[in-house]
Amino acid sequence: MSIVAGIMLLAGAVGCEKELDIQQHGSIGMEEFYQTDADAESAVANLYCVWRNSYSDRMYLFTLLSDEVHRGGNHATKFAPFPQLLSWTFNSGNSYVASYYKSCYNLIYAANLVIDNLSDDSSVKKQIIAEAKFFRGYAHFHLAALWGETVPMVDHLLAPEEYHIGNSQPGQVWALVEKDLTDAIAVLPSKKNVDDKSLTRVTKEAAEVYLGNAYLWQKKYEEAAAEYEKVINSGLYKLWDGDFENLTHVPANNCSEKVLEAQVPNDLDNYRTNGINSSNGFWGNAGLYLNFFSQTKDARNKFASGNGYFPPREGLYKAFVAEEGEDGYRLKASIRTMEQMPEAGLTCDVDGTILFFSDKYFNWKTRILQSDLMGKPGRNVDNQYINYCYVRYAEVLLLAAEAQFRAGNKTKAEDYLNQVRQRAKLADKTGITLDDIKTEKRLEFAFEGVRYMDLTRWQRIEGEDDAYNAMKDQDKIVYNIKVSKDKGTGKVSYEKVVAVEYPNAGYQKGKHELLPYPLEELEVNGANIQQNPNW
Repeated sequence: MSIVAGIMLLAGAVGCEKELDIQQHGSIGMEEFYQTDADAESAVANLYCVWRNSYSDRMYLFTLLSDEVHRGGNHATKFAPFPQLLSWTFNSGNSYVASYYKSCYNLIYAANLVIDNLSDDSSVKKQIIAEAKFFRGYAHFHLAALWGETVPMVDHLLAPEEYHIGNSQPGQVWALVEKDLTDAIAVLPSKKNVDDKSLTRVTKEAAEVYLGNAYLWQKKYEEAAAEYEKVINSGLYKLWDGDFENLTHVPANNCSEKVLEAQVPNDLDNYRTNGINSSNGFWGNAGLYLNFFSQTKDARNKFASGNGYFPPREGLYKAFVAEEGEDGYRLKASIRTMEQMPEAGLTCDVDGTILFFSDKYFNWKTRILQSDLMGKPGRNVDNQYINYCYVRYAEVLLLAAEAQFRAGNKTKAEDYLNQVRQRAKLADKTGITLDDIKTEKRLEFAFEGVRYMDLTRWQRIEGEDDAYNAMKDQDKIVYNIKVSKDKGTGKVSYEKVVAVEYPNAGYQKGKHELLPYPLEELEVNGANIQQNPNW
């Protein structure tokens, strides 16, 4: 049995039992369930749970394969698989690649359970079928984008004789993505207004964004632009007018800018059912480097410490500085230097400490705030109730800018680009180039899991070297840095003590544009799956 079939058989049997509010362990069969509107609501709850649970797989893979971060961490030997992805020396046995592949098919299975078993005899069921079609389209989109358009297509619940499913034909998966999203758009509701926070499930506009994305990947630029225009012209979304540094934190949950989010309620008693966002606990600046526990009372009440993984690369910091200057509004909301920490009330107390795999820059966008945590102060930093954000309106504007530019509508592209720049407190640009749009996208969405998909798409659709060089020319040597502090002046200095090579020559054209099919899939289904080139 292949992974595609095997994980789908398991998907309905694990996780979210309390959330489903249905009898478990086989006491209700398929023929008895999926009958009422209440059954449909329980089924879609499982669907959202499977989607939400795939977020960590997605973020780790997309972040490690981008050119944004180093490995970081509070110990030199933990999480050994990270360097394989950062250096592009991984193979088909890499657990992170396999995990996201499985996550996509888990989501497809959960969607097919709804689509194949529900009848559309009520408005509730019609909407839930539309939501399931959105998620099936969403999952197939990511599979086609990352593993290629001949990835196995699963458009129904598989019978036992279909378990060893093989590659699809070119164009089949994209056609299914387009149809599923178009069907979803015809039924899904929209928000009531731009400030409506009551609709926390998939909307018509979210489906329009992903349909636009599918067109963009296929170089259907006019069609892509048309879908993004629908979202923009709906008037239901706008750039958030709060502080940019809080846009990825609790105050911005379900705000006017969020087009697609998975909900994480502030419910410490039921967090195992309702979910938590532990990403910032992993990414957050380590207390080992910034001794939060010896700070002022105000600082301790505001910040918490994390594990310090994924510190920013110097190349990203320099790209920010080139566009915004060292004190740029968006830069300081995304990255801080050690020298800038005292501005936030955090002082360095780390004399003699080693910063592992770091360029001495700190990720401010993913800093841990006490106000993001469930429960009382001092609680577990992994229990955050920041929603998982998949699409912001700023990305819709920049995707629209790219599609319009490629379609020859440069005036519109310029308008959309400058709307994002104005929120970042930057001057408007005229006579823009495609590189201007790419730079804006890189800076606006640093550390949000967007960059890798962009680099992959740009290389595959353009046949240019820009995206290839962005991956190939990552820092070839990353240093462990010893921090020293002068006791008299308090001035911090850095000494490079250990050089660790990341052999970025591992990134190869003609190979790394696509991810490999997981080794486990090939072992059980190798006769039917053709591995991607050069893997």
